Amino acid sequence: MSNPRSHSKKQSDEAMRRCEITASLYLRGKTYGEIAKHHGLSLNTVKDDMKRARKLWRKRAVRTYSKHLHEQLARLDEVECAAWVGWERSLRDELTTSTEDGSRGEHAVDLLKTTRVKKSGNASFLKVIMDTVRQRSELLGLLDPDVRNESEKQEAQVMTVVVASREEAAEFTTISMNKYRDLSQQEDDETEPQEIAG
Repeated sequence: MSNPRSHSKKQSDEAMRRCEITASLYLRGKTYGEIAKHHGLSLNTVKDDMKRARKLWRKRAVRTYSKHLHEQLARLDEVECAAWVGWERSLRDELTTSTEDGSRGEHAVDLLKTTRVKKSGNASFLKVIMDTVRQRSELLGLLDPDVRNESEKQEAQVMTVVVASREEAAEFTTISMNKYRDLSQQEDDETEPQEIAG
């Protein structure tokens, strides 16, 4: 007597092979009718096979996309980290040492002279950082106009403010933070469940 599990597994394997063949023919431009006729299948069987194939394609695409997305994000993290290290290094003062002849008369003396050069940083590192941020934002869909428009509807507007001094900036920040706290508190009060007197 045959094992029902092995019989079921064999049918499942055959169905999967048929599904792969059906999908392959479909991808080569064959119609459902042509595939059904060529393999002696019903049109519904071909439709079911294609439904199964599409489900498998979606699953593979999601897994593949997710894997590649995470790999690319990790690469961008590495590039950004290296750029920050380079930027920090480019800010360090440069010390140069030179010797000068300090001889006077018959005494030969070499003078050691150290010069400190203030560095303002290599802006090319900042460009790499900004490019990395832009690429990461693109990968995550943060630059998609539909996503931005939806975010703009849900979040408070962000304004660009030009201030003349640090004091003015500190005052603006304090005022803005107080307004933000007030708005947040109002939203929290509005979303808290109200007790119903019974």
